[in-house]
Parts: sequence; structure tokens; C-alpha cells
Amino acid sequence: MTAKTLHVYCVVEWRVDGDLGLRGVGGSPVYAVSYRDLAAAVSPSPDKYDIVGDMKAHEIVVERLFNKYPIVPLRFGQHAMSREEVKGFLVENYAPLKALLSKLRGRVELNLKLFWNMERAVSRLAEENLTIRVLAKQMGRLSGEKAYSVKLRLGQLVERKLRELREGIVAEAYSLLKPLSVDFKENQLITNDMVWNAAFLVDASAEAEFDRAVEKLHEKRGEILTFKYLRSPPYTFSTVKVGGLKVNVRPAPPTV
Repeated sequence: MTAKTLHVYCVVEWRVDGDLGLRGVGGSPVYAVSYRDLAAAVSPSPDKYDIVGDMKAHEIVVERLFNKYPIVPLRFGQHAMSREEVKGFLVENYAPLKALLSKLRGRVELNLKLFWNMERAVSRLAEENLTIRVLAKQMGRLSGEKAYSVKLRLGQLVERKLRELREGIVAEAYSLLKPLSVDFKENQLITNDMVWNAAFLVDASAEAEFDRAVEKLHEKRGEILTFKYLRSPPYTFSTVKVGGLKVNVRPAPPTV
């Protein structure tokens, strides 16, 4: 990546130009390129990225600006060739950027990832299902092909019951949390032990209520699930890309 390339962090709803008093990727100073009441936070790209360190630097810059101003956050890896390209991006996309800022203003992204505590989950299934207990005892007394056949039946039954349990947990979590959000996205399961991976766009004023709802879910399901609950700028609901100079506004669903 050449020094002429600019690393882009976010678009800020703020009348500002020049140094922002922050250090970004490669330790470079972060500054604003503005148009009207919008500014893009940028810094010179390093010749070579330290992926771990620079990704963290990117997140810190976005987080600090998010804590002070309405922003459209951009994921790590967005670049422009020059200040002029950044300025042109703001000019050409001013209206959709303002629409997206209107959607995101005063809201946070809350991410909930649920994972099986597999040993406890299977133990719970055995407590509740006589057939699982019987097959487990039979497998311990048999050998050879008979043991293999019982093991196969047991594995298929446990897999089916885990799938049913997962469906119930997801439905329960969705019905508890979705009404407290203004937008929602269910993300791909990325590990075999992941039960649910969801992002919610939530009004800052409703964040405490959402926290309590997650705690309520944890009280009921925490024995068999591991919870990973994170607050972040609304990356999931910002679909801005610099370079192609396109902005896609994903509208919030109508409220009822």
C-alpha cells in the first residue's frame, strides 16, 4: 500500500477539517476531509499493514469518534487514492450518507453470540430424554458392531435433539430481543459450537433495557450456553464502501 493511499475510518456528521488529534494505522495522524456538514476521517496508509495492530488502531479511532459524534463507521480495509477522491465521495453521496446518518444517529450496535457448553447441553438432554439414557447405558455394555450401531443411533438422536433445542433457544432470544431494536441482522454461524450470531441496532435510550433482556436470557440458558455480548459502533448496519464510491442504505423495517 503506497503512502499516497488514504485509509478511511468513518464519515462523521461534523463541520471540521484538518487534524483530529488521533493516531491511526501505522501511527499516522488522523485528519478530516470535509464537505458541508460531513467529514471523512482518514490517514495515510502504511507501506505494509500490521493486520492485528492496525486493525485495533482502526477500531480505536472509530470508537473514539463514535463516542463524540454521529458517524457512519467503515470496516477495516477501505481506501481512497487521494483527498480529492474522498471529497468527491462525500459530494456524490451526500444525500444517502445523510439518510444513513439519520438512521444510525443516537443508536448503537449490540452483538450477541451464543455458543454451546456442549458437555452440559448433552447432559441436560440426557436428563430430559429416557431414550438417550438407555442408549448410553447399552453402549457401555456392548462391543463390536452392536456397540457401533447403538453409538450411531445415540449420536443421531443427540444431534436431532440439539437441533430442536437450538431452534427453541433462537426463537426465544429473537422474541425477547427483537422488539427492543430498530433493526436486526442474523449473521452466519462461524463455528460448529455456535448457536446464534445476531446483531441489533438499538436506541441508546433502550440499551439498558436490552441489557436486562440479555441477562434474563442468560439466567435461563446460561448453564448450557456461553454468551458473548458486545457493544460497538453500528458496522453491521453501515454498508458504505470507499473505492467503488457507492453507498447502500439498508432501511430499517417499519415499526408496528
